[in-house]
Amino acid sequence: MYLQANHAGLRSLARLLLGLTVDGVQHWHHWHLDDLNSLEEGSAPLTITQLPDEHMDSAPSI
Repeated sequence: MYLQANHAGLRSLARLLLGLTVDGVQHWHHWHLDDLNSLEEGSAPLTITQLPDEHMDSAPSI
């Protein structure tokens, strides 16, 4: 799998990822990214989820 983005897209993704690390964000909070709400048409959909630490052993790695 490849993630391709221009500078603005990478900054936007970084903000989303950092947002999931803020104190008070609930476990399992997530973002759905697809061509209907934030990605260019034809992009593969992606869901970014903040998992509790105890679930990290069973989570797929990238």
